[in-house]
Amino acid sequence: MDHPQNSNRIERLHQSLPTLELEINPDLRQASESGQNFKQNYRNGDDVLTFIVSAFYAKLIVILGIALPVTDAIATREYDTYDAFYMYLYLGSIIFLLYMYMIQVKEKSAQDFWRRTADSDPSYGIKKNQHVRYGSFYFRMGVTGFGIGSVIYSGLQFGQYFELSSQKDCDNVLKAVKPLLRIIFALMQMLFIFSYSNFLDMQRSKIIARFGLMHMIATNVCEWLFVLIEETQHDIYKSAKKRQDNAARDNVSLSEMDFKFLNSTTFTITKQMYEHKVNCLQSNIMEPILIKSEPYLAPCTVEYSLLCAVILGLMWKNAQYYENTDTRGNNSPEAEEKQSGCNVIYSSRQSQFSVDCAQAHKGLFTGILVLAVTVISLIMFFELVGYKEYQDIAILQVNAWEAVLFGMGTVAAVFCIAALRDIGFHQMKRALELEHLLLLVTQCGVFMYFLFQIIGAVLMGLNKGKGGIMRIITPLSALIQSSCQTVLVLDAWRRRCSTATQMRLKPGRQLITFLLVANIALWMVNRLKNNRSVSHPNQMDFYGVLAWNIITHVTMPLVVSYRFMSSVCFYEVWKHVYKTRPVNEKDPNL
Repeated sequence: MDHPQNSNRIERLHQSLPTLELEINPDLRQASESGQNFKQNYRNGDDVLTFIVSAFYAKLIVILGIALPVTDAIATREYDTYDAFYMYLYLGSIIFLLYMYMIQVKEKSAQDFWRRTADSDPSYGIKKNQHVRYGSFYFRMGVTGFGIGSVIYSGLQFGQYFELSSQKDCDNVLKAVKPLLRIIFALMQMLFIFSYSNFLDMQRSKIIARFGLMHMIATNVCEWLFVLIEETQHDIYKSAKKRQDNAARDNVSLSEMDFKFLNSTTFTITKQMYEHKVNCLQSNIMEPILIKSEPYLAPCTVEYSLLCAVILGLMWKNAQYYENTDTRGNNSPEAEEKQSGCNVIYSSRQSQFSVDCAQAHKGLFTGILVLAVTVISLIMFFELVGYKEYQDIAILQVNAWEAVLFGMGTVAAVFCIAALRDIGFHQMKRALELEHLLLLVTQCGVFMYFLFQIIGAVLMGLNKGKGGIMRIITPLSALIQSSCQTVLVLDAWRRRCSTATQMRLKPGRQLITFLLVANIALWMVNRLKNNRSVSHPNQMDFYGVLAWNIITHVTMPLVVSYRFMSSVCFYEVWKHVYKTRPVNEKDPNL
């Protein structure tokens, strides 16, 4: 009876015979290479076509995601007519994710089999998979937090279904199925993005993988747009109703702009929708909870969908790179880090977590003090803004403290840039970080939001309205602080301490620590105060209820995301710039 190892050697000898024949016969080798090149070019052409068609598919879905909720907002119907569209999006994404999980389980079983085979016969090699992660640990935890907020919000909407009466147009089972599918999709997507980023598995079926990723991207964008339009519509109605009630209470006439809007078709339709919704409720338990939690939980869905869409877009874009890397057989971690088209990849070997808190205590203490004052200012704002006689003071004090925060952030950023000039500058091997991409995209929201405030204050005049010169100082200081801070992040990310003195003194680390905590404080201000359009009554007087609510709901999610991404970037700078490494050790972030 033959030994198993002898049988394996004979099998490998048979496999090597065609290669020996090609080496002996040059003409046959040339013909074989030409055929392989033709097949490779044909395959590459099909891959490009798949990318193009999948992108057009996603574009069509996104256009429908814009048209349907906008049409519903201006239509005369009293109930949603497009729930089936979102069910298609959620079900398609869930089926694709289940398909990916099945592949993952199958791949794991195959790896276990070959590992057992390799233990019995060392001549067998085990191919290592390219497991990658997008974004740092801090970034992934933040996205997970936004996802949990989105799940909670959908859960409350699901619970509201059981309060609906059995009247016609009220007891619609889709109103329960839709949030339930959204919960399942959000949870499965979090698991997919942060646990199953194996591009080699996706290449088993390129068409399914690319169309599946594009379907998920379109689902996230449509979810983002739906929540944006729905929340804008809700706030427009509540703001207009509040201004109407305040005018009646104070026995004053409405402005011409408010009067026209309250008598417009848009307000009438929205009012009919709310009246229909109230009439459908058998009890009034979940509705107050949703109204109170909506300003805080609904933006979580917007931010979660935005971040996931960007991550999935980079997965779709980089899928071709991983296929080429696998074809060349170059699977080393160094090759992964050098050849990626976008500097967003953190290999799995970087999962170690260590923190050196030296030269950071002063910045941390100052930041905590600023954070405490911010919380006090917000508490005073929410307590005083409800009283008519203290409303102006409440708005003035929180805007003044916001301007102080921006001023301190600007000074800290400028001094930090100067302190880091002596630290070595390393040329990056890759184009753009995921964190940097999101930082620059969300900064557009910061510029739009505060520029609208400056334009409104200038055209309205400082003598009109409330707040005086602070209506220009606060948004102007926000623009300056944001610009200086972004320059600091892009510059500091590429610097690394190279001398023993720099590693001991850690220049600029106190300021980076302060800026990290200060951005958390600004994130709280934007999330809790600026997230509401009624927090800026002067701007609402100038732009009107409709326009200012649209401006706020379009830009504010980006402003909040910018503060989150800034804290993520400062954490990465704080951790890596001053990290002690041996001279011959390669920096994984370069």
